[in-house]
Amino acid sequence: MKKIYINESREDRLKRLAMKRRQYKLDYPERVRKSDHKFRQNNTDKVRMKTREWQSQNQDKMRVYNWRAQGIDITYTQYQEILSQQGSRCAICKIHESKLTKSLCVDHDHNTGRVRGLLCQTCNDGIGRFDDNIELLKVAIDYLMTDSLVSVNI
Repeated sequence: MKKIYINESREDRLKRLAMKRRQYKLDYPERVRKSDHKFRQNNTDKVRMKTREWQSQNQDKMRVYNWRAQGIDITYTQYQEILSQQGSRCAICKIHESKLTKSLCVDHDHNTGRVRGLLCQTCNDGIGRFDDNIELLKVAIDYLMTDSLVSVNI
């Protein structure tokens, strides 16, 4: 037998229905998964548009999500604090973030996940290409400081 809610406000009704939906998802996860999958298949453009819309409105959440996926444990507030400490500049080349097409990257130790600072894409890629190997970077610096040039006979 159905319950009748005579003097229920709209807000209370919405809360009750939301709780009912949540409970249904818990009780029938496989049905919900299949239903969601079918909806996404039949409405790919709609889902894609809604996803992009949400992502553009929640860029700070997307950044944190991407950092977590990379094993970087940092919040958006912590990112803002580091950005402020660095004067909105790359920690290596000192280029200001306003001159970049992308925001500064979170540089971190890949073994510990510890954040070192914020770098522009170029500096971050450069360090990454040397696998964060300090000895290799020292050799590269020595190489750049040599005056001798190799002559090649063609």
